[in-house]
Amino acid sequence: MKGNNEWWLVLLEKAYAKMNVNYANLNKGTAGEALTTITGYPTSYYGPDRLSRLSDYELFDLLDHALDKYYPIVSASRD
Repeated sequence: MKGNNEWWLVLLEKAYAKMNVNYANLNKGTAGEALTTITGYPTSYYGPDRLSRLSDYELFDLLDHALDKYYPIVSASRD
């Protein structure tokens, strides 16, 4: 870690795990659920099937709009 300001993420993860009883239960959730719990705002899920129907322009527009609104953006993959 570069400085002391990066500890907030570790503490946030620990608090979220506590809300879900323990870390083992975090495997059952999604990043969107975590963001909703932490921020209180709704989230949108764009899975591979939904993303494949978007043109490059539509995807860029979607991300650009989210960035303009300062929405958090999360990306994930599954093995």
